[in-house]
Amino acid sequence: PGSGTVGRVCGQCHMQARVAFRLGPHAEGMVAAGEPECAACHGNHRVVAPSHEMWSTTCAKCHESGSRALATADRIVTLLRQTEAEMLVAEASIERARSVPLDVRDYETRMEMAATFLEGARPRSHALDPDAVEELTRKARSIAQQVESGVAGEMHVIEGRSLVVLFIWLYILITVAALQLYRRSLH
Repeated sequence: PGSGTVGRVCGQCHMQARVAFRLGPHAEGMVAAGEPECAACHGNHRVVAPSHEMWSTTCAKCHESGSRALATADRIVTLLRQTEAEMLVAEASIERARSVPLDVRDYETRMEMAATFLEGARPRSHALDPDAVEELTRKARSIAQQVESGVAGEMHVIEGRSLVVLFIWLYILITVAALQLYRRSLH
């Protein structure tokens, strides 16, 4: 496609991103500047894979350092990074629990829901509305925190049980030793 039609072509598969883009401030600005919708930031034939770094490098081509636009981009990237980090911590907790082994299917299902919220936030970011992104990332972070807390609670219970079993065995050993000493003292 030509660069003028690329937004409509991309929008065939990336509908949520295109709708969000059309609601954001760039839609009018791109038209006024004669820039293609998606290709202006993502490229045309050599589409750049989205990354967090893209927010600062691509945005900085048109917006000055310290501008409100770059502050908005930074806030969106921070929300996405915080959410990804929180989800990684929760997923690591699930892996530790799986090695115990604990049944983690419920936690995995909940993390899939968190991932759905995060994936919903990505196209929403095209509207350049940090509040809309925060709404979804907050839900994803909340689920991740609940999963991490739930796994930690279950692991604590298992560790507590292990300690109780250790004390029981210790009690049995001491009791057997005391009985042996008592039997010897009778002879």
